[in-house]
Amino acid sequence: MRGLAEAVVREKGFFALQADARSMLMYDYLFWLFTSDNQVDSFERYVRTPHSQERSYTQPDYELMIAFCLVSDPFGFRTGGYAPGFLEEWWTSRVTAGDIVETADGYRMTETAVAVLLKELAAAAGEQ
Repeated sequence: MRGLAEAVVREKGFFALQADARSMLMYDYLFWLFTSDNQVDSFERYVRTPHSQERSYTQPDYELMIAFCLVSDPFGFRTGGYAPGFLEEWWTSRVTAGDIVETADGYRMTETAVAVLLKELAAAAGEQ
């Protein structure tokens, strides 16, 4: 993940996820990692824990994974914000293409989409 983030920084000069190929790869990677331990019932739930619930890392969401932090001394890396339109465009394109499908366990990437993701991540790692 850090290698991919470094590639984003090398390409743009800063760390921000937008609508470019490396950002889309990072969106895919984050979703795949997230759904390995969490259920995603909707795009809205993936992006942010409902306002009616207290936010915590025991119930993570996209914003807590990469954009924002709940602690005063953050660890890891963060974008410090995000443009919801880019993330929604990514989601819509993946659902429309059939790469993310709704299952009994919530939205998940298909096996084919995961295989493509892993191949693309390996290629990105080889570019280091």
